[in-house]
Amino acid sequence: SYNDFVYTTNPCAIMVSARRVTGGVNGALNSSGANGAAWYLTFKGFSIIGDPASVKTSDGIYCPEIGLSRFEDLLFRECRSGVKARDLYLVNMAQCHFELSTRPIEHFSTSSATARGTTLNMETCSANRTEYGWRFIGLNYSSFNNCSNDDWAADQGDVANKYAWSFSDCDIVLNGCGAESSTNTEAATNAGGIYIENTSKIVMNACNFRCVVDATSLAALSTIDNSSLIVNQTAMSNTVGGSVKKIILQNGANVVCDGWYGAANLDDMITVADTTSSLRAFQRNEMQAAVANATAWSF
Repeated sequence: SYNDFVYTTNPCAIMVSARRVTGGVNGALNSSGANGAAWYLTFKGFSIIGDPASVKTSDGIYCPEIGLSRFEDLLFRECRSGVKARDLYLVNMAQCHFELSTRPIEHFSTSSATARGTTLNMETCSANRTEYGWRFIGLNYSSFNNCSNDDWAADQGDVANKYAWSFSDCDIVLNGCGAESSTNTEAATNAGGIYIENTSKIVMNACNFRCVVDATSLAALSTIDNSSLIVNQTAMSNTVGGSVKKIILQNGANVVCDGWYGAANLDDMITVADTTSSLRAFQRNEMQAAVANATAWSF
């Protein structure tokens, strides 16, 4: 194994290939300073193995700003965060796998700078048995294609971090993405599969979220808060039926769906919590019973 990490304060181009990186405070890239920038990087075909202890202390790749870079065929295992960055733009990630880590990607803010990004393209990336799910802040005109989050459990963190997928102030398209065996383990906490907040604009095409939420808990399978969501041929399923509401629209949320599948009828799944929120369905059979504050569309 290769037991050191690559250190640079202002890289121009780095190629790392066919390596297994272990140990070190951070794994492959540690750009110093709050404003460190990493541009024109290519990481391809290696593994970063962090700390097997229950409390993770090392990040796989850390840099406040990452741009015009590619991450391909990578494994991040037992890291605090597989990738940690404040700014992400013109970044391609393909076939990157994050497992047994605290977070797959930590998109973080500081006291002086908010997380942000544009043009992030993720292709066939996965998170497996991580403590937190995918969480992005201020990420715009970006896309996720065939990405997943499996065997995840919401057992710590704040509300926004207790979801398999979580977006705040984002403009993102998800194509063929999903989650399986994503479980809320705190019955009294509002947590579940998807959390969309803070004027986000999200489109989901042919996604499938198989999240497990106990029928006796207060948890929500999904929460859309002051945001817009367009749903096309997407499934959200869990173990809950009957009259328990598991998808919550609130604080001016607007959802339009053409093929949103879950329980036998959407009224068993959805709560439109206030008159400023709305749900509109193109197909009448998506709304077998009237949902409060919602309007059904049909052609």
